Formats: sequence, C-alpha cells, structure tokens
Amino acid sequence: MGLQEITEPMLAKAAGWEAMKSARQYIQSGAVRSATWKAPKAMGLVHTGSIEYKAGLIFESEIDIENFCSCRQSREFGTLCAHSVAIALATLHPESIRSSSKGSENPVTLPGIDEPAKLQAKAPADKPWFIHDPSANATLDLRFILAPNAVSQFHAESISMMMEGSEGGAFKPLNSLDRTKSYHIEERNQYMLRFLQKHGVDKPTPLIHLKSEHFCECLELLSGTDRLSLGRSKTVPITQKAWIPPLRITLEPSGALTVSVQSQSAPEGMFSGQPGYVWMNGQFQPIGIPPAIMSALQAPMKIERIQVPFFLHQLDQMPTDENSIEMNFSLADFQITSGQPAFRLCMEGGLARLDAKIQATYGTQSFFLSK
Repeated sequence: MGLQEITEPMLAKAAGWEAMKSARQYIQSGAVRSATWKAPKAMGLVHTGSIEYKAGLIFESEIDIENFCSCRQSREFGTLCAHSVAIALATLHPESIRSSSKGSENPVTLPGIDEPAKLQAKAPADKPWFIHDPSANATLDLRFILAPNAVSQFHAESISMMMEGSEGGAFKPLNSLDRTKSYHIEERNQYMLRFLQKHGVDKPTPLIHLKSEHFCECLELLSGTDRLSLGRSKTVPITQKAWIPPLRITLEPSGALTVSVQSQSAPEGMFSGQPGYVWMNGQFQPIGIPPAIMSALQAPMKIERIQVPFFLHQLDQMPTDENSIEMNFSLADFQITSGQPAFRLCMEGGLARLDAKIQATYGTQSFFLSK
C-alpha cells in the first residue's frame, strides 16, 4: 500500500539536511514546475539551469523510499536527490508552485526546519556571519561585483569577485557591517551566505575567490536578480535560456556516434560547472549540452557503442526549443532492451578451506554478488 501521507520532518529525516536545503531553494526560485501527490507517489517536473527533470519519490515506508530522477546524483549514488525531494516538499506546500513561479513578485517563504544538532555544534569558524531575525528592523541585502575582464575567461580554475552588503542604504564592503546586530535576511541571501562559507570563503572579506563550479552555482542562485554587476554600474543579466551550439551527431557503421560542433558564434567566455555557463552578447547563459559531451566544443568526440544508450537518454532530456541538432538518424531508430548478465562461480582454497564467490558481468562491468 505504501504511505498514505508524508510530513516535512519525515522527509527531512530521510533526505538529510543538505538535500532539504537545496530542495527549498529550488522551490523558492521557481524551479519546481509541477508537483502532484497520489499516495504513495510524489511526482512532478523540476527545471534547473538548462535541464528539466521528470522526478519524484515513491514512499513504501518512512525508510523505504524509491527515487525517480535521471540526475547524476541519483544515477551514480542512488541517494535521494534534491530534485525529487523538492517535488515531495512542494506537494506539502502546493501554493509554493504558484507563488514561486517565474515573474512572481511575492515568492513564497516555506516554514523552516531546525538544523540537526550536529550541524549546530560546528566550530566557531562555521557560525553564521550575520544574525538572522525575521522581526529585525534592518534588512541585509547582498550584491556581487565582477571586474570587466572577468567574464572573458575560458575554463578558469577560479573566479574573483567583490562582495558588498547593505542594511537599507548604500552598498559597502560586507565586512564593514555590524555583525553583532540582528538583520532580517531573505532566504535566498541566507542560502548564499551559507553556500559561500561552505565553499571556502572563511570570512566576509571584500574580495572572494570561488572555484569555477561554485561560481556557476552562484550564477544559478543570482538568476532573476539585479545583484550581479560588471563594475559598480552595469547590471549583468543571467538568463535561464540555455545556450546550445549547433551540433552534428553522426551514427557510424560500428554503432558508435561522433559528436561535433558546426560553425557558430563563439562565446566570449566559458565557465565549467553543472551546468556550466557562457558569456555571450552581454549576458550569462547556462550551457544546455550534457557535461559528457562538453569536450566536443574543442574537437569532435566519439561516443562508444556501449555508451550510446545513456547518451541518447541525455539527448532526450535536452531542451528542444530552437535546438539546432543535425543527425543522420532519429531516436526512434533505436530500441533499448535489457541485457542478460553472465554469471561465473569463482572458487579458491583447498581441502581445508574453500571460498566461493559469484561474479556477474554486465557489459564491461563486473560485480561480486556474495562475499
């Protein structure tokens, strides 16, 4: 039968604090496009960067939960990903889908869940930089400033930008604000401050340095705001429309695929992340091709036959609006079936002691089924 209803504390216990934090951010930013609950299933759509995931959870019990999502975390680690958790959480707050949709002036604020004690008991260096109090008179706002030449980098390992804060007046270096007083801090800014602390920014200094993948996550968080600028005057647009270069995908007689990029207007800057971003025409755009074929931007790449099913699945998940993909085949030409594993009994030892293991081989991968 499965669970007939779920609760937020139960979801937090099963998914963990990090997944819940990311899930709440997806809802707050309007990434959850739909979410429906039909016991024991929570299913829906989540749009992150340039990819829309069909995701959800099936609750057989409070600990037996099946995750349906094609994201990397779900595929490789089998854990409850933030996409599916966001959908389940949104079914508990159906008004959040309407209120947090793109263009809303009054995004929903979800009720908070206390952090586990083990997170509260971190070293003093990990304490929040600023004290959040919803009833405080002063509101803390953030903005980030890039140097004009920072956007024209290609695959830089790290990016530097200035970080400033305001408590209702002019922006000034964040470390000049009074850290002993309480501020009302919007959830997006709370998440941003925690994110920076988590990824190596030890204190609120005027100049911060981020790894490229963390810079791309910041762009995703700042999308739809006017809090990123070139210099102090030019606001930087961050669009949600994916940049997809014109691709040519060729099916070879061997069954392998060759992926190449046709002639195009080259981006002025490119930053690696998941998703990565390009700087083109005065704005940041998420890269809309799967990370697995990013190297095709430099030179034609080959997708071996055994990797073709996974690649086709990624291709099917790509945005379709105004795509420019030239193929000498169609997805309907392929039929994906489940292969049968080959089993092998492996024995070692002698008359006094004989150990046996069962090995299963599936494609190029082998697994032992018993110790």
